[in-house]
Amino acid sequence: MLSQKSIKMQVSQTKIKQSLIKKAEIGKEAILDAVEKGDLTANDILKELENDYNTRNKVPEKVEETKKIRC
Repeated sequence: MLSQKSIKMQVSQTKIKQSLIKKAEIGKEAILDAVEKGDLTANDILKELENDYNTRNKVPEKVEETKKIRC
């Protein structure tokens, strides 16, 4: 019998995998091209997916003023 902690971990891992599959369907070719060119590493992709998962229910921050860019 699995503990509640183990079940929660499996559910979490399943959600992350589902997110990965969705992203792969959307931009698979672009991601593969970037990896082949060396612009992205597998670690970069995993960090981005983890960040997306961890911030999925957060309200975006409101920015009052943006930084000025010098030309």
